[in-house]
Amino acid sequence: QVSRKDNVLRRLGRGDALHLWHKPAQTGLFPHLMKAAPETLEIRVIKIKVARKGYRARALTLSTTLLDPKLYPAALLAEEYCRRYGIECDLRALKTEHGLDALTAKSPAVVCRELYSILLAYNAVRAVMAQAAARAGIRIRRLSYERSRELLWHGCAQMSAAPTWRLPAMFEQLLQQMGTAVQPDQARPPEPRAIVDNKRRYPLLRISREQWRRKHRVA
Repeated sequence: QVSRKDNVLRRLGRGDALHLWHKPAQTGLFPHLMKAAPETLEIRVIKIKVARKGYRARALTLSTTLLDPKLYPAALLAEEYCRRYGIECDLRALKTEHGLDALTAKSPAVVCRELYSILLAYNAVRAVMAQAAARAGIRIRRLSYERSRELLWHGCAQMSAAPTWRLPAMFEQLLQQMGTAVQPDQARPPEPRAIVDNKRRYPLLRISREQWRRKHRVA
């Protein structure tokens, strides 16, 4: 957490400004980290609207230490931020499909080897998926990683026992099968702008309460 009394040093563009943040008096949950933090810190605050198909436009506020607006334009940072979902899916695939959530090694050297082997296997699957997506004319994110990994596993097992002259045709068949492993986009269809249930079950009171009492003879 930072102090809300931050000062705007200068404007870098529309919705883009350089702020000066002060270290809060209360250290919170990590006092040892806040002790090492500087008293003030220059932060670039970007406010931009992000539009997605099927969703309302969302106001997005980014705080970053990438202060140069020429090297790091605001639109580029917002685009990279919106790719977080794909990054989270990659981390989930590394943990669930390749066992990165529980490493078995104990020494640092062997842990590094295990990490490199998992990353090598993941990149190998992604490389074949990129070829399949290019052949099918779709984005690589549209392909299911789990299904592509299963197809590659069975395809490698079959190609290892096949003669050499059949390998190109089998690889082409593998790419065609991967190109069909498409997962649907998470875009909502358009919805009507209407009230489902009207909770106002009584008519409007168009006179004063005293006039209503006299009219209905209520004490």
